Amino acid sequence: WEHPPPPPTPPPAPRAPPPFPPYYETHYEEQMLDHFNGENVGTFRQRYLVNDTWFGGRSSPILFYCGAEGAGVPSIFEHSGYVLALAKELKALVVFGEMRFFGDSMPFGEDESFRPDPTHLGLLSVEQALADDASLILKMKERYDTPGSPVVALGGSLAGTLAYMLRQKYPHVVSMALASSAPILGYPDLTSPFGWYRVATHTYESQAPGCPAAVRRAFSTLLAAGAPQLSRAYNACTPIRPTQLPRVVGWLVATLTGSLAARAESAYPLARSPVVEACATVAAASGSLSAFAPLVVPHGSCLDVSRL
Repeated sequence: WEHPPPPPTPPPAPRAPPPFPPYYETHYEEQMLDHFNGENVGTFRQRYLVNDTWFGGRSSPILFYCGAEGAGVPSIFEHSGYVLALAKELKALVVFGEMRFFGDSMPFGEDESFRPDPTHLGLLSVEQALADDASLILKMKERYDTPGSPVVALGGSLAGTLAYMLRQKYPHVVSMALASSAPILGYPDLTSPFGWYRVATHTYESQAPGCPAAVRRAFSTLLAAGAPQLSRAYNACTPIRPTQLPRVVGWLVATLTGSLAARAESAYPLARSPVVEACATVAAASGSLSAFAPLVVPHGSCLDVSRL
């Protein structure tokens, strides 16, 4: 007795890309080491990322995200889901350029790039980085045969300032710039030094109503705490001595202020927002001295005050 062979397994149905796909193609472009010195004909390889999932062709826009400081352009891509949301809506080509001297875009390699002389580290400048981006945009338009595509430069923080400057310096290349959280006017006497914190506070209130008030209460509780209470709440590796208290509290305030504000920079999409996560942590221990503790001391570890 023989059983009939099982029916063939149908091939898996094609999967649609997720709404914010964390994927891209990695490419490299030869760039001039010095765009402003005709005697320097050296080049280096600039890394850039491309996502053309929704690109509509010749008349569709190009979204160019300016690279900036950090570990490299992939980490910037991973928390910039709103760029892909725009690409899907606009049928746009997405390009993330990496800033020279960061990530894989080291003009002279890991060891030699940061030699402190004019022909090495001296080539790390805003002017050179903007020229890299303008050159890359023109090459992308040629490669995709889109000479008439409008180009939108984007970025957040330093990348946002670079996007603004790219539009100002190369208006024939970039049609407009969207500069998010960019300190364009962040100079003494030009703007309030607390402007960014107001924006961050608004983000917290819009994504988690009531959270800013809870954060203020937690800071008030922290500032009023004594050394023994703080040792218990933050699981200090060794008891905090009264003479150490001002330094420990100062470190906690500075660290928490920077950490909470930085979360507002990558608060999109809402389902993955670190703002919502932080607010839930603070709310879970509302009114307690330990409300901030999970944001500073990972579970199962202790706060080593000797290193502060």
